[in-house]
Amino acid sequence: MAEAAGIDGCTRWQAFWKVEFPGARAGIDSVGIFAFLTSWNEYALASQLTRSLNSKTMAVGLMDFTSHFTLNWGGMSALAVLMIIPALLLTFLVQKHLIAGLTFGGVKG
Repeated sequence: MAEAAGIDGCTRWQAFWKVEFPGARAGIDSVGIFAFLTSWNEYALASQLTRSLNSKTMAVGLMDFTSHFTLNWGGMSALAVLMIIPALLLTFLVQKHLIAGLTFGGVKG
């Protein structure tokens, strides 16, 4: 298809942005969504890299509600809900693109 765009007078960049990129957009969107959700819930790396109180991520801050013998279940639950909200909003906003990216390779035609 890029060759056909070149015959029609498109430059290589125009062919990429107008022909090739729209076909790959659903897959790129799906990878971006999964990368965000995976990095949002990352705990192991963030707990090693964040040492100060001002640079903690929410996942690392969740462990502040635990002590040696007790757990603050109310605080942990409240922070867990706050952690879920951005990922849930992103999922609802891009649900159409996510489903299109997952099913794009399975459609023949």
